[in-house]
This record gives sequence, structure tokens and C-alpha cells, in this order.
Amino acid sequence: MSHELRTPLNAIIGFLGIMLMSGQLNERNTFLAGRARANSDRLLRLINDILDISRIEAGRLQLYPVDVEVRELVRRLKDQMSIFAEEKGLHMKIQIDDSVPVYVRIDEDALTKILTNLLSNGFKFTENGHVALNMHLEHDNLVIAVSDTGIGIPAHMRDIIFESFRQVDSSMTRQHGGSGLGLAIVRHLCTAMQGTVIVDSKVGRGSTFTVVLPLATAYEKEKSIT
Repeated sequence: MSHELRTPLNAIIGFLGIMLMSGQLNERNTFLAGRARANSDRLLRLINDILDISRIEAGRLQLYPVDVEVRELVRRLKDQMSIFAEEKGLHMKIQIDDSVPVYVRIDEDALTKILTNLLSNGFKFTENGHVALNMHLEHDNLVIAVSDTGIGIPAHMRDIIFESFRQVDSSMTRQHGGSGLGLAIVRHLCTAMQGTVIVDSKVGRGSTFTVVLPLATAYEKEKSIT
């Protein structure tokens, strides 16, 4: 599946990117190529989500802790997510407490997927206000809180949303898009890393997802990113 679906799709995305950068398309064709590129990106994310959840549920997930420069990782994610904030006129707030060392020992790919899915979820379901990422260290645990000022989650749905292919209701998929796999992936990754994820939410006032991940703190260095 990885080879047969992702390889040709990556080629399509690459060719569309070249077309858009060529400057040879008129306004109408630029619009069409841009929509094709956006939908190809969306399809690739869906394929990646399905592959991730299949690998996790099959027990084939392997974690490789390395020394991760957390602030640099978050900076890269902020650059990637800024387009969603700009498109919807939202503020993106980032706060990393001084208690978090420059380097922490953790699986970088798993941490990236957790942050990406939670931030993407926040932007998807927020129309006004902000999406915020806060991070601090507590008893050798990395504590991550992603909050938004979005639609919120009813109390009876707060466990169901962590199931595969589930969202708040069936209309959410049509209105906001997405596969309904993001939070399931977050929960599985947190469990694999011996951590937890919980949600606190009020309908119409937003949600906060809090992830607690145990880690072995790597070596301290002078903070290079503020």
C-alpha cells in the first residue's frame, strides 16, 4: 500500500508543484492546479493516517528514542501550521516553559505526529480566536497542552472521539473534512509511549487536549531558541 499509493501520489504532487512554480499557467489553470495540489495533499495525509493506524493496531509500531531539540521541532511545526492560521484568520500561540530542556530523549516521529494531529484538529474545528500549544516538564514527564476556542465536544463524546473513524457527529466529516483517525493515532501513540491523553471541553467554548509523556531527559545545553 505504501509503495503503490504513496509513490505515484508524491509524483503527482511534485509535478503539480513544478507547474505552479513555472509561471506559465493562466489564472484559471493556476486555480485548477492549486486545487488539484490541495486535494492530492489531503489524500496523501489520509493514506498516511490509514498506514499509521494499521501499523499501530497490528502491533508493528517501533519507537526509537533520540535526543530531540524540542524548540526547533516546534518551530518547524509552527511554520507548517501557519498556513491554516492565516487561511482562517486565527492566532497561533506557542509557549514552552523554561523547565523544558533544550534536548529531551523521546521518539521524534511519534512526538511530531502527536503535535501535528492535535494542532491540525484545533485549527479544523476553530473558526474564531486561537489555537495554542503549551509545554512544560513535570516530574520527568513532558506535559503538552493544545487548546482552542472552537466548537467544543459534548461530554458524552469525549471518549468516542479517540476511536478510529469517529468525530463528534457524522456531519463533522462532511463539514470539516478529515478521516477521523487523528485522535485515535494520538491515543495509540501515547499508550505506546506509556503516556496519557485527556480532553477537557465545553461546547461552543473550545477544547484542551493534555498529553503527558514520560521521558528520559537528555543533556542540558544553553538554550538556543527562545
